[in-house]
Amino acid sequence: MGIILARGGSKGIPLKNIAPFRGAPLISWTISQLLVAGISRVVVSTDHPQISEVAEEWGAEVLDRPPHLATDTALGDWALVHAVQSLSLPPHEIVVLAQATSPLRHPQDFSDALDVFEREEFDSLFSAVEIPDLCVWRTTPRLSSVTYDYKQRSNRQELSNLLVENGSFYLTRVHTLLGSNNRLGGKIGHFSMPSWSLHEIDEPADFELCSTIMSQYGNPITLPKTIKQQEPRH
Repeated sequence: MGIILARGGSKGIPLKNIAPFRGAPLISWTISQLLVAGISRVVVSTDHPQISEVAEEWGAEVLDRPPHLATDTALGDWALVHAVQSLSLPPHEIVVLAQATSPLRHPQDFSDALDVFEREEFDSLFSAVEIPDLCVWRTTPRLSSVTYDYKQRSNRQELSNLLVENGSFYLTRVHTLLGSNNRLGGKIGHFSMPSWSLHEIDEPADFELCSTIMSQYGNPITLPKTIKQQEPRH
């Protein structure tokens, strides 16, 4: 099943999760992508009535999130644990945690990741972008290179491949989550996505940037709500 965490207290962009994006509420893209992928049950955990209303309009169930799990300091994993416990999901159920502010994905990404997850018998998985030549520096306690040795700079082809979580989605089994209160645990895998999927919506300018990227690389679903689903799965 799919779970989307969508609190109403965004500071940078008020009610960011339902702000207009390419003609529809932002969260509607993630809900629709999950449904098109054949994930027939999608639950939105939220503390805000407007988000609840939009989520239900687009085919999701709504779970009321307690106020103490919707503050700026509350961790997403806490809200995820609350959702899983409230829904009384069985231990081996696979949960797809999808981020509403990361609309740059295709429904097939969910389907393919679930296939990898089950084939490799992972306990958890994160979506990621491969970055082979990222030169990262640490500023404290002193300036120092982290991902390479600046004294022996290598060619791009010689640098070790790196993975960065793009935050698009995570897969976890219920027993893995509840055993550690963490979305990642046990046998962890990753699902690689293209570099353009790294962008997400955090600031006002990100709406235009992500809209431009989506128009360039396409999104094989149509909105509004008349969507064709695959065969139901988790």
